[in-house]
Amino acid sequence: MTIEQAYELLGVTKQQNEKEIKRKFRKLMAMHHPDVIGSNSPEQIKQAQRLNEAYALIKKAARKKPEIQIKRPTWKAKVTETAFCERTVYMESVSWEGETPQMYAVARGRYEWEPELEEFPCFLRSVKEAALELLERAEYRKGITWELRGVAKGTKFDYHLQLFHLLAGQFISPVACLDVLARLEEMDDKGRMIYKILAWVQQTDRVRLQPGELLSVTGLKHNRIMVATSTGTPLGHVSFLEDSLYYVVVPILQHRKAQIKLVVREVEKRKKTTVEVYLRMEETVEEIRHTDYNLRIAELVSRYEKWLEQEIKSMQ
Repeated sequence: MTIEQAYELLGVTKQQNEKEIKRKFRKLMAMHHPDVIGSNSPEQIKQAQRLNEAYALIKKAARKKPEIQIKRPTWKAKVTETAFCERTVYMESVSWEGETPQMYAVARGRYEWEPELEEFPCFLRSVKEAALELLERAEYRKGITWELRGVAKGTKFDYHLQLFHLLAGQFISPVACLDVLARLEEMDDKGRMIYKILAWVQQTDRVRLQPGELLSVTGLKHNRIMVATSTGTPLGHVSFLEDSLYYVVVPILQHRKAQIKLVVREVEKRKKTTVEVYLRMEETVEEIRHTDYNLRIAELVSRYEKWLEQEIKSMQ
């Protein structure tokens, strides 16, 4: 008996639900079952058997789940083949007003961060988790149990932070991201692109900055651009409106891919001074590639493993 013959025999269709089909089956059995109608004729027994077979076939077909082709989620961003490890890509869910957006995983791989595809907070979570995974794998290799992980808490944080910055550097292409995050102001007579970014500095009681005043860069410290007045009075660091710009602008300056100019735009009452940051790119700018990062990441993980070994020995 085929499934089509079973539906025809019971007088039901595939569109009917389980309760409707069961009800129809019982009604037919009440009409044909030998014990109900008091007849043991071969025809009645055969009909009851055929009804049972049809109902069993339909139930089996309903339990069989359709075959689903499981495909690994893909992400449209460029793949960084040289990255040390994979990372999980997250997206934020759209929430009602007042609710906290939730992040959910959409892909996993060595995907480069692209500002137009991936929110920066999602990227930060992705890289933090990737760095933590490297440390937890080291703990697993050394037999560190959940009960012993508290011992490594303080030291682990230092390694986690260092790995985070190295991995972030691998997954961010500063030159490409600058073209998305910053405004292309103009091109000079040599064809060099000049980008403008709004930022701010904290004005001190000793300094009264004026609109149009030029500031000078005194150095790069802890992923920050340190600035001073034209007379040399320190003003601290430049604060960007978007956190992602620290991971874009600072590497570009570190690798001498651009020259920088800072101009005071507006002085606010609360000592916060708005600054226009101009970046003039070199005539030919190649993307920044950190060729030594894989080696540095491997060394960090190795040092963490050695530290774990020492801690385990000291506890025995």
